[in-house]
Amino acid sequence: MERMKFDWWNLRTWDQLEDAVSARCAAQVFGGMGPDFVDAAEDANQQANALLRDTIDSLAWVDTDGDGTPKGDKLPDVARVWVNRIWQWHFGTGLVSTSGDFGVAGSKPSHPELLDWLASELIESDWDTKHIHRLILGSNTFRQSSQFSQANADQDPDNIQLWRWMPRRLEAEAIRDSVLAVSGSIDLSTGGPSVALAEIDDSRRRSLYLHQRRDNLPHQQMLFDTANAVTSCAKRRVSTVGLQPLWMLNSKFIQSRADEIAKRIQAKASPEDAVGSNARRLVEEILIRETSPDELLELTRFIEDAGLEQAAALLLNTNEFIYIP
Repeated sequence: MERMKFDWWNLRTWDQLEDAVSARCAAQVFGGMGPDFVDAAEDANQQANALLRDTIDSLAWVDTDGDGTPKGDKLPDVARVWVNRIWQWHFGTGLVSTSGDFGVAGSKPSHPELLDWLASELIESDWDTKHIHRLILGSNTFRQSSQFSQANADQDPDNIQLWRWMPRRLEAEAIRDSVLAVSGSIDLSTGGPSVALAEIDDSRRRSLYLHQRRDNLPHQQMLFDTANAVTSCAKRRVSTVGLQPLWMLNSKFIQSRADEIAKRIQAKASPEDAVGSNARRLVEEILIRETSPDELLELTRFIEDAGLEQAAALLLNTNEFIYIP
């Protein structure tokens, strides 16, 4: 390569640098520019394809046979990454734990045969993602109990071999939306403007519609380990810090939702046994199950001392509510 005809150490001005280095660069154009958004109020199925450019899709870089069927040496990796992300969505950790790195620096798959089989199923089903979801959700592995076994834990403390279901915390957005759902105040409408940060505590819209700014994310989402909106996030970290339960007990958002739950429970209370029926219905509304006799006794005492609103806030702050058990 011919040596450049100037001395780097003697450049005095930006003009000299511009003369020495070409400002041109190469670019490839993928067809004409099409629409890049849809109106959520319209038919989503009809408008979905409008999101894609003329010749760009998720597999545009893969060689094809001419009929659109992907082929090539890189094809298996596409399918493996695809199904690994689906597995991670359901189990919290992918078959390859470094879901954002399938290279030499990434981890090896815990179940390589299973990963390859799911990848083959994806390809043979014409890249039908729902088919993979059904396979996973119908498997014995997904339907396992979370019951702990010391003997298994001694041999596999990290549950690499999937001998039990691993309880995991809901994502930040799911926690907020779940609180709105059990309070009966969630706004399920689609489309429209995002919710400003100053209005989040009073808003009943789903977390999908909260305004996101890279330098000022919603406080609750930051507390519960949302993506930082700056870099790509293949997998969110999960932390446990003291500010999380404090927010779940004392924030304006939680207190308002707890008050709504309490008022709805009181409206349905039995006049013969108001406190006991309130405690029973509170567990049914928030934890979606029947209460045990011991729980009923303790919760009834708590309601008598602190009130129904604080009891609702207490149940919203339990592991059973914010974790997938």
